[in-house]
Order: sequence, then C-alpha cells, then structure tokens
Amino acid sequence: MAHADPGGHAWREVRTDRILLVTDMDGDDARERAREFEALASALADLYTLVVPRRPGPVRPIRIIDMAGCSDMRARYGENVGGFMTGSGDFGSERLVVTCEWGELVGEANRSLRTEVLVHELTHDLNARYLFNLPPWLEEGLASYYETLQLKEGVAIVGQPPPMDVRYWKEVSALPSMSRLMAMKYEELSRRGEGDRAGYFAAWKLTHLLANGSQDHHRRFRRMLAAFAAGRDKEAAFRESFGDIADRLADEYRSYHLNRQLNIWRLGYRRAAVGGVRSERVLRPGEAQALFIELAGSERRAGPGTMKAALERAERADASWPRLLYWRALVQTRDQTREKKPRPQAEALLRQYLAREPNDAQAWMGLVDVQMARVVPDWYIGVESLPPSGLQAIEKDVIGLVRVGSTPSQLNTIGWYYALLHRPQTGLNFAMRALEIEPGDGDIWDTLALLYFHAGRPAEAVAAQRRAVALMARDSVSVQPKVRARLLRYEQAAAAAHAGHP
Repeated sequence: MAHADPGGHAWREVRTDRILLVTDMDGDDARERAREFEALASALADLYTLVVPRRPGPVRPIRIIDMAGCSDMRARYGENVGGFMTGSGDFGSERLVVTCEWGELVGEANRSLRTEVLVHELTHDLNARYLFNLPPWLEEGLASYYETLQLKEGVAIVGQPPPMDVRYWKEVSALPSMSRLMAMKYEELSRRGEGDRAGYFAAWKLTHLLANGSQDHHRRFRRMLAAFAAGRDKEAAFRESFGDIADRLADEYRSYHLNRQLNIWRLGYRRAAVGGVRSERVLRPGEAQALFIELAGSERRAGPGTMKAALERAERADASWPRLLYWRALVQTRDQTREKKPRPQAEALLRQYLAREPNDAQAWMGLVDVQMARVVPDWYIGVESLPPSGLQAIEKDVIGLVRVGSTPSQLNTIGWYYALLHRPQTGLNFAMRALEIEPGDGDIWDTLALLYFHAGRPAEAVAAQRRAVALMARDSVSVQPKVRARLLRYEQAAAAAHAGHP
C-alpha cells in the first residue's frame, strides 16, 4: 500500500466525536461512513464493559483511513487482509486504523464484512487503552469476540461466531491445543495475509469459552481482565482466575466449537444519541500523497527509499504546500534506517516550517526529537549523575511543544526531556497526563519510572519500570537493553534505600 498512488482521487477528512475519517469516497458516502463508524465506536465502548471492568478515560478520536477499494491493501499485505491497526509513521506516532471497501461485495455483505473488520480493529484500540500486557491469544480473541457485534432495534448481539472462519467449525486436528495457543507469539498466531486463520479462530474459541461458557467462567473471566487492567503479570492473571480448573478448561476448549449451541449475548440496548459530522474538508493533493508517506513509515517491511519515493510524489503533486518541509524532515530522519543519527538538515527544515506554522504540534515534536537525538549520547541511559551536555539549550523548543502538545506521545516526550534533565517536579505532570490517555503504553511507564528515580522515589521507579518492561515485551520481540539497565539501577537504589543506605 505504501507504493500506491492516490492519483486524481479526491481525498477528504470527516470528523465526528470519536472518529477522524480520511477516505477517497465521495462526499455523501464519506459522511455516511463516518456516521456509521461513530455509531459502532460508541456502541463498542458501551458494550466493552460486558467483559472488561473498564476504567473511565477521556474520549480521544481515533484516525481511520478507509479506502474506496481493497486492491492497494491486498497488493501490499495479501489477498486476505481487509484492515489492520498500525502506528502512524510520522513524528509522535499515534494509532490509526486502515480499512477498505470490499468492491466485489455489495449491500449487506459489504456492510457486514466492513463492520467486522472495523470493530475488530477498534477493539484493539480499546484493549490498548484499558488493559496491560495482554497475551496474543487474548488480544486477538477479544477483537474476534467483538467483531460480530450487531445492533438491531433495541437489541445488541455480542459473541456470535465469526462467519469468515466457518471452515474450522468441523475441524479439531487443524486447531492448536489450549496450551499451544496460550504460548503463541503474534507472528505464529496471526500469519497475516497467508490465509491461515486457525490461530485467530482458536483465540476466538478460547475467549468465547471463558466469556460465555458458563456464569462461573464469565465471573472468572472478568476477574482475569480486571487483573490485566491493574497491570498484573499475564501468567499470574490467568492462574489466579482459572488455575484451579485449568485441566477441565483444556478439555472443554478441545471440543467447544463442536457444540450445537453456544451462549450468545442478546441485550436490551438503546443507542445513545450519536453526534453527527463535526467538520469536513477536502485534502489538498500533497496531503493525500502524505498519507502514503505515513503508511510507508509504519511498515517494518518497507525497504530503504520507500518513504522517499512517496515524498517525491507529494512534491510533484503539490510543490507549493508548506507542510512538504515537515515531510522532507521526517523522511530524512526515518528513511535512512541504518544511520544512528538524523541528518542535520532535518532540524533546519522543521524550523523553517514552524516559522510559517507555529501551532503544528507534530512539527514541534519532530524538532524536539531530532535535537534530543543529537545531544543525548548513545550510551546515556538517564540514571547518570549529570544531564547530557547541551540538553538545557533546547528547552525553549520543548516549551514550544508544551504550548501545543496534547497527544500521549507528545506529552511523554516532554516528560522524558525533563526526566533526562533531572527535573522530575516538572516532568511528572506530563507523564501522568499521558498515562491518563494511554495507560497501556510501555514508553510512558519508562518515562514515569525515570522521573520517580530522580525524585528520590526508587520503589515507585521499580514498580513503574517493571510495568514498562512487561508492556514492551508484549509489543516487541525484545526489550531494549537500556530499559533493563534502568530497571537494574532502580532495583539497586530501592534495595539501598530499604537497607537505610544513601
């Protein structure tokens, strides 16, 4: 998809309370789709509490890129991919959902499949906001559990079997055992684009068994998810809720999908009044091309030069667009994947752009990022006795970000800067605000831990850093050595404090 060219398509942005939709559909269809997505997101947030003891948090719109056709997505990710959630590839990366319209399907079939894909991805967004350290089977199991959500007049139906996995209903040998499923990593479970959905179906099956298998199962399931919401270790969360019936559970799981009838939630549900379209605008040609710079930046498999090619298309399409300066800076810092430091021209480009657009928070985020990469040595981990030389000099630009920043990554960057500067009394406020919005982000907990350390609160630093490690291990293959090194230093400080030593 990163190599796709929007060409002459008109792209527009439609904003509702919960959704920021970017699409190349025409105006009427775009507005209809935005209202549909708003209603689904609102209902899902309400019904999420069926199984997740959710903590209230601020409503933050999620960005959705909905393509009028699926050909570009399929060309890049495989014939069986109809949508996914990723991080935007720009400075201050935030989650975004990418979906498409299934052109070969019409009417109800298209709507049904589109709804399943969207609700699946929106569930991932809620999981990230409210739960910690979910194992892959439960992350995908919850998303598959909710994806068949149906809203009818006065009724919500939750937990129906996923129709796209009907071929597994009479199979037993093709599905992993419960113990095998629970040990799977993401790459084993998903196998995205390869047409093998056995892992997804098995994850749905185990989640459905725990959530709907019996009243006792459901009560235990909610207890387990409450433990995840509180940041408990995933093995302990499962063991404390289901450990005494684990053997029986494995037997039930083995044949659960062969049952003639399953428990399905049919609940009286009256939709709350859903706000309409708050704003709408047509993107200029450069903005439309920049979507594909973002998507290229979010792809791990994108080769060197992919973002540069997307930038060149944007430059040809809209040479007078001021924000090209921003994207040029981004490409210089991101497309050169083998360079340890960003190119120095990036800082100059961002300053030139901010002189014209001083309220662009992403650009301030980029300016702070490239300067911190320049002044903080590779070996520096943050617990040293002195801040890096030159860090104080960039505070005026950090204050520029303070003035307009509001997203979790922007607030976290501010908190991290003040943590490295040994000024926890300033940084703690920003880290706490970031966690209110994004409690499941390991990078923010890493920042909070360093702030606690410099505030002379080593025990709290240990607890926060252990949570950071657990969350990062969920999201990546390995936790960075610097993160573990900080944890070791906090543990040493906490032990010394406990023993009464300075």
